[in-house]
Amino acid sequence: MLNFVAPCIVEMLQSTNNDSLWKLMNYKLLMHTRDDSNICRLTTLKILLHIITMIEERYLILIEDSIPFLTECLEDIDEDMPRIVNKIFIKLESFTGESIHKYLN
Repeated sequence: MLNFVAPCIVEMLQSTNNDSLWKLMNYKLLMHTRDDSNICRLTTLKILLHIITMIEERYLILIEDSIPFLTECLEDIDEDMPRIVNKIFIKLESFTGESIHKYLN
């Protein structure tokens, strides 16, 4: 998944400048963070981290839509989920220059 799906999603995003398509793709991806399967949830977050790493500050248009999903992942019973979410937050904070915690309320 990380070797093929994540790069494919990045390419799709980079080939369009349509924010509504970005939002739709992001929403559909984030819905998988609510899957019953731990592997699916973890893989989804890893794909999201890869996407954010590749498209960098362009992801910021999606941050407000993403925060509710990421906040839910912080409470996941799988201990790897919060660890990956924190990596995502650190990456996003490096782009914004401010704390993500202001979006958590």
